[in-house]
Amino acid sequence: MKRILFWLFVLALAALNWAALHDILKGEPDVWLEWTTVVISVALLGVWAGRRIVQNNNG
Repeated sequence: MKRILFWLFVLALAALNWAALHDILKGEPDVWLEWTTVVISVALLGVWAGRRIVQNNNG
């Protein structure tokens, strides 16, 4: 169940990024929320990857 929730979160984040990047590239006049979405998702990806690297190095 935990793995399913994780993958649903990843898919939702990917969909949000897709929509945000579409608005940014389309040239919307006010894209601060889209950029915030992209930055937060990249930060979450970095935290997740860092935790995976630490877990793999510890055992």
